[in-house]
Amino acid sequence: MNLQLPWGWYRTHVLFYRCTYAVIWVLPVVGLALAVREKDRELLDVGLVLALVTLITNKPYLSWPRQTWDPMVLGIVLIAIAIAVRRWLASGPGGERNGFTPSRLLEKDRALLSLVGTGR
Repeated sequence: MNLQLPWGWYRTHVLFYRCTYAVIWVLPVVGLALAVREKDRELLDVGLVLALVTLITNKPYLSWPRQTWDPMVLGIVLIAIAIAVRRWLASGPGGERNGFTPSRLLEKDRALLSLVGTGR
């Protein structure tokens, strides 16, 4: 929730504004931690989307100017994170860690990724 109006003026107390900024970083971390602990795939997906939205909205929240290369940097960061997590999971005993594995277990995941990849 960004409380700042487009022209830079906001009516809330500065402490409340800063607390809402902290919360947008805490929520994805808590959601991802709960999803991993409970092994809940849907909550993990929501936590990842929430983390992505947090990264995307960070610069406007801080009133930093957007750059044309911001999406490229975000893409590189996301690719690096995906590769690091995949390698970390695969390096565990038996190619998994605490029940999480980088290999596809269900065919329905392939269909979902194909659908998302085509942009439908």
